[in-house]
Amino acid sequence: MRLPFPRSSPSRITKSRLMSSGADSVAALLVFGTGYVGMQVARRAIDLGFEVYGTANSTEQLEHLFTHGIEPVLFDGRNSIAATGDTPFLPHITHMLSTLPPDRGRDPVLTAHPELVSIFPALRWAGYLSSVDVYGSNSSGWVDASSGWMDEETVAEPVTQLGHVRRLCEDDWSALAPPTHIFRTGQVYGPNSGALAAVRAETAVRILREGYVRPCVHVDDVVQLVTHAMRAPSAPAPGDEAPPKLTLYNLVDQQPSAPSEELAFAAELLGMAAPTEVAYDDIAGEYDLTYMYVYIYIKRERERERERERERDKLISIHIYQYIYKYIYNIYIYIYIYI
Repeated sequence: MRLPFPRSSPSRITKSRLMSSGADSVAALLVFGTGYVGMQVARRAIDLGFEVYGTANSTEQLEHLFTHGIEPVLFDGRNSIAATGDTPFLPHITHMLSTLPPDRGRDPVLTAHPELVSIFPALRWAGYLSSVDVYGSNSSGWVDASSGWMDEETVAEPVTQLGHVRRLCEDDWSALAPPTHIFRTGQVYGPNSGALAAVRAETAVRILREGYVRPCVHVDDVVQLVTHAMRAPSAPAPGDEAPPKLTLYNLVDQQPSAPSEELAFAAELLGMAAPTEVAYDDIAGEYDLTYMYVYIYIKRERERERERERERDKLISIHIYQYIYKYIYNIYIYIYIYI
């Protein structure tokens, strides 16, 4: 696919670097999913000297990447990016990071690229942003009843559908030939994202669930650890037949708290009313409710409210039409009888 705006030639850039510095010194990063976290990682990688490519699935997003110095790559989540035909950079990608969530129970990147290693022959580092949803041995989802805390040594035993799918995606990524780094993140927050942003936008709902707490992590901390892992020597030396090493990280703070308390505190800081409260038991049957799926509930409730407003406006319009029709009809009758 030809992009509808100017684009530098990936092949020209890569070849010039190969000739001037040798293949081993070229570092090219492909980020699948340039959302809140992926975009920050991509921009930091540029500062570190990486040649960076990022995927998007719309013209607007592709243009956004281009304006930030990121080579835009079209990926719709289903078809291989190699199918576009305009991908001379693929053989030169050395690092890959996926921030995309599961789609229909499977990882979209590996589903679209079953022969990923052959498509990216120079790949020597792969990273996958997962979630602490894979831990689920108790109602809190994070604090372990026996040891008090969960860490990288804790066996992942998901209890939610989302947690199970995430765990399967981790297994698929860990089967790749390059050393695979799995980053299990808590709820990511930062500028324009998190409790403060949700309260300001009046989109937050406080879901009350007894005993449930979640860990969070600032986006800058995620970026720092991911980019550090990208630069750390981890690939086997040439001729070394040692099996690839799976490196696992939990990216969380050390103060897990209830989401409802976070929102209430954010509202207090902003001098705003606390968001509406909803009991978890009232909606648990309708949703596989991890903290990420709170927003599904919010979106559904907003849609229902808008639908109620549309029905109300429709009824009002009908009443107005009936009133006008009756008024005109009465005038007509009056004229017909008396004039």
